Amino acid sequence: MSKLIQTRRKLIERQLLASTFPIDGRVTAKQVGAFLGVSKSKLYLMVRDGELPSPTKIGLSSYWSADFIRGLVSEIEELTV
Repeated sequence: MSKLIQTRRKLIERQLLASTFPIDGRVTAKQVGAFLGVSKSKLYLMVRDGELPSPTKIGLSSYWSADFIRGLVSEIEELTV
């Protein structure tokens, strides 16, 4: 599969995940990254740099609160307007 097709597929997947981001409940790094428009690697760099809170760990998985992430994005949008 060509690199262009792989890139396009990832973009479509991100758009789908972002458009179906839940209002509440737990969300994964993949979902948060898609909602924010960043990769999982960038997401964890944002956590390390204090731009995002650390996720809650359940077993080997990491989760954030969907309503917290939505609130954070709303606050950022208000500051940039």
